[in-house]
Amino acid sequence: ETATLSVTLEVPALYNGGPFQITTDVVQNGQILLSQVAPVQIVTALPATGETPWWRGVVLAAVALVMLGSGGWLLYRKLK
Repeated sequence: ETATLSVTLEVPALYNGGPFQITTDVVQNGQILLSQVAPVQIVTALPATGETPWWRGVVLAAVALVMLGSGGWLLYRKLK
């Protein structure tokens, strides 16, 4: 039998303490079967891989088109 446990912690941005640990116990019928200690790594940013998403250009072009279209529409309405 296999069990997987994933823990996600949200640490306040102003946390200045050092690394800490999570301790978990597997208990069955009041008996501790397994005890684990896991270190928690605190990161402040995602790793910089240098890669840009494939859709970045498409999104930038779409935003530019919407902005130009909106500006043209507003100019058309004002001059009308």
